[in-house]
Amino acid sequence: MDFFCNQLQLAIECDGYSHEILEVFEKDVKKTNRLNELGIHVLRFSGYQIMNDMDNVLRAIEDYILDLRRMVVHLPQSLLVRRDA
Repeated sequence: MDFFCNQLQLAIECDGYSHEILEVFEKDVKKTNRLNELGIHVLRFSGYQIMNDMDNVLRAIEDYILDLRRMVVHLPQSLLVRRDA
């Protein structure tokens, strides 16, 4: 995993071209399933998305945090600041 926030129980995966290889993809599925079993949510983004569509990548992360905030009232306000569009 590329990034992990323990407080949010959120893992972020930044997948390069190697993740398109079947063996790597299968390992990714197993890893994601195991993380989910541990209560960790995984957001996965392709290298293309990160390099060419960062606004939507950040929006997806922000949306996850805001959705979590709706479910968990005790999340610190500092994690909920949306950047200006």
